[in-house]
Amino acid sequence: YQDKNTDMEYLGVHSDLSETWQLDNKLYTYAYTNGSHESAYVGTKSSKTAMGGYYKVNNYRAWGDTFELAHTDDKGQFRTGGWYEYTGNDRSSVALDYSRGGATDVKPGGSNPYAPYKYTMNDRLRTTQLYAEYAWQASEALTITPAVKNVGFTRYIDTPYNQGTKLPLTYD
Repeated sequence: YQDKNTDMEYLGVHSDLSETWQLDNKLYTYAYTNGSHESAYVGTKSSKTAMGGYYKVNNYRAWGDTFELAHTDDKGQFRTGGWYEYTGNDRSSVALDYSRGGATDVKPGGSNPYAPYKYTMNDRLRTTQLYAEYAWQASEALTITPAVKNVGFTRYIDTPYNQGTKLPLTYD
């Protein structure tokens, strides 16, 4: 069976600062959580006839902010702003022994703490975008919009037991 949940919340502010200036800002967060019992099998580390399976966890949460400041004049509109988001994601898949009440499926006396895992990881993503543009109304039929934009992102991963290699992996 699976237990999945999502949520999203935001706080938005839109303000006409004057006849020509507007401000728009939104702070937000959203999440996804998934706990899934899957991949049943017969034969655990403690008994060849016991029922086992994997419990997969995926917890994802993002926090962000979008901001825009706009100025309109008789020639067009200037807009500048940015977007920032930070995302955290913890994931794992661990073998369980259902004949022992869902205890972790490990060989009795084993010393490897990651032996029952398919993987376990913690990854983070930080994204930023800044921009400025001017939409110049050259004529009723033509708008020219020069702009600059800067995009940056950094991904961090810390896993003591990586899914593909089964080795530790840390980078940022």
